[in-house]
Parts: sequence; C-alpha cells; structure tokens
Amino acid sequence: MNIMDLDLNGDLEIMSANFHRHKDRFTLPPRPPWLKADDELSKLYAEFHVLLKWGEVYYSCIVQANRVLFNAPTLRSPASSVAEVVFNHKRPKTSISDPLIMKSFANYLYECKERKPEENPEWIREAAAVIAGELDRSRVRIKADDGGNFPMNLTMQGVIVFREHLPKKVLKSGLMPIIAAPAKCFSIAVLPCKYWADGFTRYWNKL
Repeated sequence: MNIMDLDLNGDLEIMSANFHRHKDRFTLPPRPPWLKADDELSKLYAEFHVLLKWGEVYYSCIVQANRVLFNAPTLRSPASSVAEVVFNHKRPKTSISDPLIMKSFANYLYECKERKPEENPEWIREAAAVIAGELDRSRVRIKADDGGNFPMNLTMQGVIVFREHLPKKVLKSGLMPIIAAPAKCFSIAVLPCKYWADGFTRYWNKL
C-alpha cells in the first residue's frame, strides 16, 4: 500500500469529523519532564483550549524527529519527544498532490540542514537553520512565490509527539494528521490515532 492508494480527501474528512465530534474528550497527557517552562512547545498546555475551539485537521509531513520514536517502546523509552513537520497552513482541504509535494519538500529540507547556510537558496535558509538547531522552536512560514517553481505555502514547526497518540505507539516516516489553528495560536498537536480514518491507519502501519 502506498500513498497513491489513499483516499486523501475522504480520509481527511473522516478525521476532521471525528475530531469535531469528539474533541471534548481529547485531553493532553501530563507535561513531559523534559519540557521546560521557557520552551516554546510548552505553549501547547496554555493554548490547548484555543486549539480545540478553533483547530482543524491538516495533513503534515515529518521532516525530522527524535530517532527513539521510530522504535517500539521499552521501559526506558520516553513517552514523548519532538518532531519537526511541514503543513499547508492555507488549506485544511487537500488535493492528491499536496502530501506528495510536502513529502518531497520535507526530504529536500532535511538535505538542506546538512549544508552550510550559504550553500542553500536564501528562501530556505531560515527553515534549514531551525531544524539544524536542536532547541530552536521557531515557526517558519514558507511562501510559494519565494521558491521559484515551488507551488505551495507551508508552515514548518515543532510538535510534541506523544506515543499514546500513535498506532502501536511508534512514529512512522511520512504523513501525520495534526490539529492546527494557525490564525489563532502557535501550538499544533498530533491528532490522536483513535480519530484517524481506518484507511489512513492501515497505510501508516504498513510504512
């Protein structure tokens, strides 16, 4: 099963309906012990009510994440860690090309991280610097017209990934549904897997 086998619009509508129908039951796990008060990601706990009120479900694509999340959990495994994702902040609705474009861009951005800043195009330098900095939580807006032929407006930022929100408590490379309210708050959150569409869950588990 690959991404082209997905009903991207249909699955997104199912996940969005599930979220809005059951969001009153959505609670955050306790604050992770590694999350410091001055960490930008800690805003999630203050802004969570805003996210629930105004948030919509978006597809995001993982740029990078703590490697431990890709392994099955053990007694010593952290219950959460951080990933950087990109998503189309202009459009919760999607087309078949959107996730493909995001995936390609996420791979490109990760490659840019390994280069010297001057070796990257100017329009991508800020985003590359953020993912290269381990503790930089900046939100970067990437405009389509800044990248020549690049066809999509994207936001890149960090998100706390709680294992309990993932199928089998393991992170997979590729698409991940998130909740975001870009015009209302900074924070984003992974949509818990109990709200995912069945087809999308099957796709995720086979990656």
